[in-house]
Amino acid sequence: MVSQREEAGHWCTARGTLWSVIAFLPFAVGTVFLSHSCTRQLPFSRQSNTRQTLTQRCLNMLAIVLRLLLYPLRWLIAWIFAGTDEFDGLSDAVTAKAAQQFVTYLQTMAKQNTTGVPGNNRTLADAWVSTGFQAAKEQALATHSLVLVYLHSPLHRESDRFCRDVLCHPLMRRFLSQPHVLALGVSIHTAQGAHLATTLQATAYPLLALLQPQSATALHMLLRAEGAAVTRMSAESLSPYLQVAWQRQQHMAAELETRRLLREQEQELRRQQDEEYQQTLLADQERERIRREEQDEILQTQREEELRQQREVEQTEQALASAKAQLGPEPESGGAVIRFVLPSGAKLNRRFASDETIATLKAFLKVHFHDSNVGIERVALSTNFPRKTYEDDSVTLAEADLTPQAVLMVQDLDA
Repeated sequence: MVSQREEAGHWCTARGTLWSVIAFLPFAVGTVFLSHSCTRQLPFSRQSNTRQTLTQRCLNMLAIVLRLLLYPLRWLIAWIFAGTDEFDGLSDAVTAKAAQQFVTYLQTMAKQNTTGVPGNNRTLADAWVSTGFQAAKEQALATHSLVLVYLHSPLHRESDRFCRDVLCHPLMRRFLSQPHVLALGVSIHTAQGAHLATTLQATAYPLLALLQPQSATALHMLLRAEGAAVTRMSAESLSPYLQVAWQRQQHMAAELETRRLLREQEQELRRQQDEEYQQTLLADQERERIRREEQDEILQTQREEELRQQREVEQTEQALASAKAQLGPEPESGGAVIRFVLPSGAKLNRRFASDETIATLKAFLKVHFHDSNVGIERVALSTNFPRKTYEDDSVTLAEADLTPQAVLMVQDLDA
């Protein structure tokens, strides 16, 4: 397990530092000699000033000579590390450029590979990623892939042969063409390469590592080889190790995928159960709401019916009281004797004063029906011979020609 560090050392910075040391060396030597000479002279003397001037001139000449002697070394260092400024830094653009540089180099080596072993038609540009390590790691985490990292040492005498005969071999192309495999190559003379060398704790070059990213900051190393152990490998000896590691990772990925599917099925089952429960709960709540509304409606109807009945009772009592108040005592003689023929066929006789009205007759019938528990509220009075109906309640009995006696038919208007 290797944890990625926050800061990466830059090879370009090391190059610049070495260059600065070489350029500063003649001046440093001269300064040391000058300081040493001055400390041995007495101050305020003409002889010491003369000697100091001569010494300074000698040291200047020595500095010029040293710069001339060291110039070839400076040129050699500039030639070895030429063009590395563009790969200084760990931004996405710079690391992608460093990866693309190695892919271009590998394509050049592939043209020199003359092996006749059948491989895969996938091109090297497809097999090796052209992104930085951070982007490749994020892609591997998202797809459960392995990352094959190769740190290339351009100065190693076996690097070209290894890239040509091993990395460009059809067996390696066949391995890299499998799903869930990413390959990243980068030179150690770039900031990305120096960063990976620090992360993987490289001690020799070139370095080949098969990594399994486990999180944003953790890597699991499945295979590692560096230095002579890498250059002695052949495609026939390397590919079985890679294939075994890939198959093991595939089994683990399949197990993780199975677990993920089981979790999703459990979550879907819980979601369906929760949804069914919510639907059942809503249905119960709806039924309870309807039941309460029906019950409230029944209670409201009952209350309205009770109020209606109460009003009818009050109205009946008021009408009965009004009828009793309107009905006077029965005269002993005179007036009009009225025989009422009730709807039931029963006959009822009563004497009224001649100046009493039809309303008094109806008031009498109302009191009679109430006392007899007969449910008749509204009545109509008429005679058979001649056929006449008395609708005007204000007409007196005399005016209606019902004196001295008459027979009135009582009709139930609510029947």
